Amino acid sequence: MPPLNRTRPSQIKALEMRAEAVKLRKMGFGYPQIADRVGYNSRQAAHQAVTTALAEIREHTAESADDLRTLEAERLDQLWQIAMTEAITNRDMRAIDTALRIQDRRAKLFGLDKADERMAAAIEANAEASMAQARVLFTIIQAAMTRANLSPDQQQQMLTAVVGEIETNLQVAELDPAPAGPVSPMEPDDDTEID
Repeated sequence: MPPLNRTRPSQIKALEMRAEAVKLRKMGFGYPQIADRVGYNSRQAAHQAVTTALAEIREHTAESADDLRTLEAERLDQLWQIAMTEAITNRDMRAIDTALRIQDRRAKLFGLDKADERMAAAIEANAEASMAQARVLFTIIQAAMTRANLSPDQQQQMLTAVVGEIETNLQVAELDPAPAGPVSPMEPDDDTEID
């Protein structure tokens, strides 16, 4: 949509009405009251005016923030180059520290640290979920061994075999993330004996 010509009298009047509508909304007035006071022909028109004005404010604010972020990044880049030149040329530890602080500030400016925090939280949540699954699996294995009336020695052999299989599968998964194909949980390997 082409930009509005904001110097025409009708556009100036529309902007003034929207500004008044937003002011009244901030004061707690409902849309029917805003329509009556400002001169809109319906509650929906008053609502649309407030919504449009707020969208313009958000857009302008976002553009201003992006422009400011770009300007700040350029300033930080210039300072970093000065600090790094000093650090490399004179092997100045204070200049190295300054360069690192500038890098840290730049990372904060672009939210890079937050991305690392989110990644760490996701990894931790995944580890917790894996541990919960392992506990459930262990409970199922214990129940199955009890139901099968295995002796303590047989139970120990079974647990050793299960742990060995888990370790083997984890190592294979690290080397080759592709699934190894279907394996029947009811058929033991040839080299796993259960007395």
